Amino acid sequence: MSGSRLSVTVACVAVLAAAGCGGSTPTPPPTTVATGKWCTGKTDAAWRRWLSTPAVELSTTTSVTPWALAGDGRTFFASLASPDFTGVVRVNAETNTYVPIRAFRDPQQFQAVGAFDGRFLVIREYHRLNDALADYTVHAWDATSGSVWQIGSAVSDGDGGFFPSPWRDVSVRGGFATWTTGTGDDGSGEVHVYDLVRRVDRVVRRGHPAGSVLLDGAVVVWPESPGPGEQAVMRATTVTGTPAPVPAAFAGRGLMDGLATDGRAVALPGDDWTTLSWTADWSRPTATVVTAGDDEVITNSLAVAGDLVGYGVDPLRFLADASTGRAVELPDVAYTLVDEQSVLVLARAGDKSLHPVQPVRLLSRRSMPPMPACG
Repeated sequence: MSGSRLSVTVACVAVLAAAGCGGSTPTPPPTTVATGKWCTGKTDAAWRRWLSTPAVELSTTTSVTPWALAGDGRTFFASLASPDFTGVVRVNAETNTYVPIRAFRDPQQFQAVGAFDGRFLVIREYHRLNDALADYTVHAWDATSGSVWQIGSAVSDGDGGFFPSPWRDVSVRGGFATWTTGTGDDGSGEVHVYDLVRRVDRVVRRGHPAGSVLLDGAVVVWPESPGPGEQAVMRATTVTGTPAPVPAAFAGRGLMDGLATDGRAVALPGDDWTTLSWTADWSRPTATVVTAGDDEVITNSLAVAGDLVGYGVDPLRFLADASTGRAVELPDVAYTLVDEQSVLVLARAGDKSLHPVQPVRLLSRRSMPPMPACG
């Protein structure tokens, strides 16, 4: 998330989504889709005005690291670090207030990232900056009742540490959450699907899985290696663990690191991080829409809501409209979050402190200018 979502709070240990990081209300696919690669237009006066909308006042004086939108056009979820409270909060951009959800026991070490499906927020809380993928717990928050409870954790290695888990944040959709927990030093692990309404955890796969993602239709997808060091293949199940066909958007892939989805549309880097692919619906194959130049890579700071896609080719950040095949550069932006209502942009950090102050702007899609002409 600063430079890429991975770097702002230790492996994003935030945004990563919504980044991605995957959850929230599904977005209808676009009615028309431009084919071929996207082109980029200059940031014109209309875009500069829109991007200069006043920042959330709280974020101009306090460290606020956003990682999930609430879908209401007014609020978002973030990690906040202040003298009064450090932990997970829901920020109201209109009133400049926040609701504390879960405090960090150690403000210097703990980080978090999560996803929201309209009712349930699921948080992956990381406990050690130098070992973020090993030492963590997973918690759920119910927006209707305000209750918070633990639903998962890293597995002890029996020697004072924890087995490392794959890099992918929790995915939540339709009252279910999924994540992958490492269970051994050989890459072995478990794919969990948690029923947030019934509060029941189910392991739908044991083997050598990478991080899992939940799609509309209650389908869970993840890459898996048949054995240590072997080439990964894609697998899929329903939320009850019944094997399912691998969606066309994932067929033939070996990785899905950096993937962003709104449950239906999918944006993901190529396995070598030099291309970006997108599809309006996971039942259809993706098409390559961006190719990085020499010595460039696609960042893991992807965001998608139907035909609106936020992405980066380091060190630049862009917002694209897939229905027109046009993109615009976003100057001085670390990453974006998008949904049906809003575009959230986080300004680049001015320093490399643990809790930098980075202005956050929650922008309305209704007032978003048309994509500028390419050239």
